Amino acid sequence: MKPQSTHLHLTIVFSVASRSRNLRLLSMATLVLPHLGHFNSLLSEDMTMLTLVFVKSIPVNSCSAGGAEVYVHEVGRELTERYCIDVIVVSSSESARAGTYTIDGVKYVLSRASSRYTFLLIAPYILRKLVRKLLDEGREVIVVDEYTTYPFMTTKYLKNVPIMLLVHQLSYAVVSYQYKLPVEIAWSGEAILLRPYLSTTCITVSPSVAMDLHDMGFKRVQIAEPGTPVEPLSDVPEKADYPLITCVSRYVPYKRLEHIVYAAYIVKKYVPKFRVVVIGRGSCRYLVKLMNLVRELNLGKYVKLLYNVPLRQKLEILRKSWLHVVTSVYEGFNLAVLEAAACGTPTLAYAVRGLIDSVTYIGGYLLSDQNYEKLASAICSLINSPDDLFKRAELCLGRVKCLTWERTAEKLRNIIRNILVEG
Repeated sequence: MKPQSTHLHLTIVFSVASRSRNLRLLSMATLVLPHLGHFNSLLSEDMTMLTLVFVKSIPVNSCSAGGAEVYVHEVGRELTERYCIDVIVVSSSESARAGTYTIDGVKYVLSRASSRYTFLLIAPYILRKLVRKLLDEGREVIVVDEYTTYPFMTTKYLKNVPIMLLVHQLSYAVVSYQYKLPVEIAWSGEAILLRPYLSTTCITVSPSVAMDLHDMGFKRVQIAEPGTPVEPLSDVPEKADYPLITCVSRYVPYKRLEHIVYAAYIVKKYVPKFRVVVIGRGSCRYLVKLMNLVRELNLGKYVKLLYNVPLRQKLEILRKSWLHVVTSVYEGFNLAVLEAAACGTPTLAYAVRGLIDSVTYIGGYLLSDQNYEKLASAICSLINSPDDLFKRAELCLGRVKCLTWERTAEKLRNIIRNILVEG
């Protein structure tokens, strides 16, 4: 077993040296030969000499944090606890305290840049300095460049370490919707933006987003679905004695929350006891727009818009809800779908990228027509069939238990091992 393992390590060392065409690196590789145990630990279950550096726009403790931030934090926590991989998250300090500190074993390096846009300018300096320090300490380093709205172009200035691209969702549909651009133009612009990463390993969270990435030219796309953000209940809980509909979301335009408000205006004519609660945080400007719409339609009795609700209160509302609704233009996977399922509440969502994966997997309902009239019709039909909703809630609760952060971290660990083997 040992000779076979040693041969593998020799191949890796010399392939790195030969690719570089650098005699100095070749001599360095030769010096490493007596210490093959270090490389052996990286390619086995032991990855204690590996540091995974995530670079992202905002940290998990930012007021603007969403599913992308939760994903990185939870995966980082699992990789640290289970596989002893050192995880560092480098980001702006947007609505958070600048400095270096640890949360659940994950190290956060938050720059003095309080805006994600200014952080984009200084990220190269911070990353080069950090990577150089880690390499000098004898650690193996892999950089994970997280793409939300823009990439950090790490392939341009980090030449001596492997780079992975983490894509939660693509932006072309959101840009097209918010700026009234043809989808083809938004798609082409994003494809050009991501072109420097086509040869890197790309990780995404759902098959439909992976399909888009393949269409853009990515050849090495891996899928690592997120875990359930809260502990699933053992049984479907007792529901409210009136039809209660919830939506857990960020208050941003591409979530199309006005569709839920307009749908509520229609549903109330047929189901007077029906109520809607929207829970989230995000853009105050968009929230004010929604509040004005609720006022204009005289829906104050029917629709509540809650901001920055404590987790316990949010879960209590989800557990009492009959149905959870999502109306986004595009999603990666949508953790709120899993959160609702863990509370015994099925989801009704528009059939768009990301949601067609998560809602189908969990066993919710998909709506192919993306307009509020069809949404209102579907809501009326479902809340008039409470027995079917209860059976669907049991299905969702059973399936969501299979999606864990341990599973996600194991998938990511296997991807990392393949990158190290390839050199």
